[in-house]
Amino acid sequence: MKNTILAVSALALLTACGGSNAPVIAQITSLPYDGVEELAMSLSDKYDDLLDSGEFNGADDLRANGTAGFAGVVAVGGSGVANGTSEAIVIGQISVLADFENDKLTGTASDFYDIEDESAIGGSASLDADINTGTGMFAGTFEGAFEDTGGVDDDVPFSADIEGGFAGANGEAVAGSGTGTITFPEDEGGELGFGVVFAAEE
Repeated sequence: MKNTILAVSALALLTACGGSNAPVIAQITSLPYDGVEELAMSLSDKYDDLLDSGEFNGADDLRANGTAGFAGVVAVGGSGVANGTSEAIVIGQISVLADFENDKLTGTASDFYDIEDESAIGGSASLDADINTGTGMFAGTFEGAFEDTGGVDDDVPFSADIEGGFAGANGEAVAGSGTGTITFPEDEGGELGFGVVFAAEE
């Protein structure tokens, strides 16, 4: 996972959201590609080893109630992105909400960039997962589509099963990865393997 995270070059900075009434995922504040590279590297330095080892916080470390908001970076590409055997192709920003009252983890991702040429890519994705109070881990789905901002090419939908957990004092960070499929037009490859990895902090 280390090579994958080090390839990521964007990080969203958002204010954490709290409270247990009608929890809402924080809106992503768009940042330019170049302006966030150093912050993304800092995030990867903190959590690469965690993603490699899978040694997340245990069930006893889960918060008993309330909500917590996290902001960070998501990287996607081929299936190998999920286990660090291949580098990401696209990066974006992610906002995540942990609802410890209802054992749910939800999130939104957007503001994607092509890593090779740093061009913006339209589209969005959603994270929908259940927190397992017996293990402290989460499992769910990451689904969405890339969109041509010029309105010429078809949307490119993707879907992955994703799992991960919390880290740090009082679960101040959340991270996960997974694999699935991405569907291009038939003349561009059709259905291919897809991988995703993310890390975010309060």
